[in-house]
Amino acid sequence: MGAPAVLFVDDEEGVLRALKRLFRREGVEVLTAQSGPEGLAILEERAVHVVVSDQRMTGMPGTEFLKKVRKLYPATVRCILSGYAEMDSVVAAINDGNVTRFMAKPWVDDELKAVLRECVDIAEGFANDQRARESLESQAFTLQQERAQYADLLELQESLLRSSRDVLDHLPVAVAALDDLHRIIYMNRLFASEFGHLPGAELGSLAGEPWRGAAQNPAPGDVTVTVGNTAHAARIASVPVGGQPHTLIVVSLPFTSQPTRPQTKEGTS
Repeated sequence: MGAPAVLFVDDEEGVLRALKRLFRREGVEVLTAQSGPEGLAILEERAVHVVVSDQRMTGMPGTEFLKKVRKLYPATVRCILSGYAEMDSVVAAINDGNVTRFMAKPWVDDELKAVLRECVDIAEGFANDQRARESLESQAFTLQQERAQYADLLELQESLLRSSRDVLDHLPVAVAALDDLHRIIYMNRLFASEFGHLPGAELGSLAGEPWRGAAQNPAPGDVTVTVGNTAHAARIASVPVGGQPHTLIVVSLPFTSQPTRPQTKEGTS
């Protein structure tokens, strides 16, 4: 970041030369203009932290010039140099908010330097606030985009989930899923119609037998589960979800094959 820019506007060339000399080693970039329109042209081309204008100028007085500066560049700090003869118009400009600081003319060098340093600090504070606002607006916009993308992704996932459930509901086998606490968290239409009315097979409840025993089988695979007096061929699979083991039970209806593992007897829930 370069030195803060200060624009001095005065229709007397000698005054501008004196101000250049005064602020040559003050750590600011000094710009000069000999009229209000010339000053506005400079402001249109580049950013300026502080504008210091003479009040009594040919064509456009300082208060009128600074009023335009406030409208076009509100973050620029506006100061006026004036003799006491023009105090009424200067006070009115200050009260209207068009002028930030008044500096008497002729000036005292050290006082003028101190006032200008204060004005530069104010301008840099405005700039920091603006950057902070822009950063927050950018973050808010990014967050809004991410939320919209997340909503789209969630809608897609829900659509896929609905499609998957539709597929499972039309399978000729009964399907149930148990979480890591052995609660039944899903059942397809066939499982619900065949087993959902039995104790220990309600959706959201802790699984009873033979489902809990099947979920606790140390070696998932093809097993036989007995419900009532009916034996069913079933396949048990362990499926990790969110880092936790879940159990998927697929039951054939009716029993059509010999069990490949010891039969699990029905017990109590």
